[in-house]
Amino acid sequence: MAQLSRILCVAHLLSFSRATTETACGSNSRRGAYPQGRYFEHTGVNAGYLAYALGSVVGGNGVVVMMNDNAGANELGKEIRRAVAQVYDWPGFLPQLLVPESLPDSLLNAYVGRYQRGPDEVVTIRRWGKLLIETINNGNGIICVPVGRDTVALTDYTAKAYFSRAMLGQTRSDGAQLGKIDSLRLEWDKTPWPRLAEGVYLPNELVRMGRLSEAMEGYRAMKLNVYQLTYMAYDFTTSRPTNLLAAEAILDLAHQQFPKEGIVYTRLGDLYSLRGKTSQAIDAFREALRLDPSDAYSKDKLKALRSE
Repeated sequence: MAQLSRILCVAHLLSFSRATTETACGSNSRRGAYPQGRYFEHTGVNAGYLAYALGSVVGGNGVVVMMNDNAGANELGKEIRRAVAQVYDWPGFLPQLLVPESLPDSLLNAYVGRYQRGPDEVVTIRRWGKLLIETINNGNGIICVPVGRDTVALTDYTAKAYFSRAMLGQTRSDGAQLGKIDSLRLEWDKTPWPRLAEGVYLPNELVRMGRLSEAMEGYRAMKLNVYQLTYMAYDFTTSRPTNLLAAEAILDLAHQQFPKEGIVYTRLGDLYSLRGKTSQAIDAFREALRLDPSDAYSKDKLKALRSE
């Protein structure tokens, strides 16, 4: 309850016009097909905030949830949208009762592994008794319920995911292909997530392993923009626990690639402040203001440091 009391949530119902709906279903949105309805979702995140809009393609059902905490607030947001859907009787949104299928240990063990969903997004599947647990990067575990051979139902979205097997040219008596699991695919995604080989790690995994130089080379190759890099630095300095070494490495990369961007020096000022390096923090905030005189955040930080 202590954590929830620090999360300010605002949720209000919206009626989406047809034009708005079609725009929101663009390439930056997640779409899902449900038995009696079709819904779209668009999420936005920046330093310290999380918000998303969810609506139906037909029927005018929708909700916007805005939260001023991005550490755990996403789970609360899911509860809010499920509560809204139940109260307003959204068709086909709430999950149907799952009927688990008991699969042999050998099959469940075959699903365990890491699958690459994006350039720096890894989905890890592990066993939990007769169920599976999905973890996205370093997030919270999501229960996955086996509902058939090579098929699981997710419990955070009303969706199924399918494990695929390498083609070995052999089939079982029931026609199913034999082979090692090599990918995982959500039912609404056309592209499967390939299974990562042992010893192959994405940049965020390398950061958690302390292999920062390798991680930075990975991020360099991804050609991230200045806001993506500085947001990661912000996340490292505000997460619990903090990872100041990772923040320093990210900001060093950002400084190399974007030496004229004020936000880089703002985040460097934050880092120096956390380390008690007041004079360096002052210099960083000064440079941020020189590059962007409208930066009220750096102005306030600089004023506070000078008054200490």
